[in-house]
Amino acid sequence: MAVDDTDGEWRKILCGWFKDIVTTPMSEQIPFTLADVDRSKRLDEMEFHFPVAATQSFIEELKASNILSQNMRLQVEQLKGMMTGYIDLIVAHGDRYYLIDYKSNDLGPSQTHYSSEELTEAVKHHLYDLQYLIYFVALNRYLTQRLPDDSYASHFGGVFYLFLRGMDG
Repeated sequence: MAVDDTDGEWRKILCGWFKDIVTTPMSEQIPFTLADVDRSKRLDEMEFHFPVAATQSFIEELKASNILSQNMRLQVEQLKGMMTGYIDLIVAHGDRYYLIDYKSNDLGPSQTHYSSEELTEAVKHHLYDLQYLIYFVALNRYLTQRLPDDSYASHFGGVFYLFLRGMDG
C-alpha cells in the first residue's frame, strides 16, 4: 500500500527520527553518537562464518557465568556446524571497537517503555545476550587477523543494542 506524502509530512517525520537516532549518545560513559563516526571508522553489515562445536559442560559454564540465561534450553546438537551471520555495525572509537546492533522492537508508545529495565528485559527475552556472544566471537576473530597485538582487554569496547523506536537524541 502506497502512502500519500504530497505535503512531505512523512518525510519530515522520518528525517526528524533519523536525526534523533544519529545524535543519541551511546551511553553516559561512552558519549559518542553515530553522527560522530567517520566513514573510515566503521564497518557496515560484516558477514561472518566460523565453525562451531560445543560441549554440554561449556553451555553449563556459560549459564553459571550468567552469559546465558539459566532457563535457556540448548542441546549440544544445536551447537555443531557452521555459524554464519551479519553484524549490523562495527565502530572504531578511540582505540576500541564496538559492536552495534539495530533493534526495531516496539516496547510501547512512550519513552518510559525504553527505560534501562525494559531494555534489559527485552535483551533477555529475545536472547540478544546469546547473539552478543556470537558477534563477539566473530569480531574477535576479525580483529585477531588484522591487529597483531589484539587483545580483548585493550581493543573490545562493548556492545550497543540500539532500540531505534526509543532513541530521541
